[in-house]
Amino acid sequence: MKLDKRGVSPVIATLLLVAIAVAAAVLTYGWVSGMFSTLSGQAQTQIKIESAKFVAGTAQDYINVTIRNTGSATVTVDLIKVKNTNTGVVWDTSVKSASIDPSASSVVPAYILTPGTQWEISTSYTIVASTTSGVSVEQAFKSPSTRS
Repeated sequence: MKLDKRGVSPVIATLLLVAIAVAAAVLTYGWVSGMFSTLSGQAQTQIKIESAKFVAGTAQDYINVTIRNTGSATVTVDLIKVKNTNTGVVWDTSVKSASIDPSASSVVPAYILTPGTQWEISTSYTIVASTTSGVSVEQAFKSPSTRS
């Protein structure tokens, strides 16, 4: 008795391998593009501190912080902290929430909440601004050499 064993022809085997490779490539592309779209969605909320103007107020000192929205979505700045880099003391500030459109900037006054506290002349401060979505940025500034 002769057994007639036949395998898959080379043409069909090649077509199956090509189909499997194409399917794997499509799945990989879908996974990678989904990952990048998630990362780019997180990057839509970005801010930058452009400047800080130290103001000696009559009742309390404050700092006018100019913040630019460099992302593609409107952001709301709701927290600014000020750290004296020489002493390490961090001041909480009173900030009225500021909504900033994409590519726009806004001056956000940060009033120092600690009673009787004044910013010191010619001192380095680190200013940290945070948004309601959790994005934070910090920038170092030096206070003026005179109080005005």
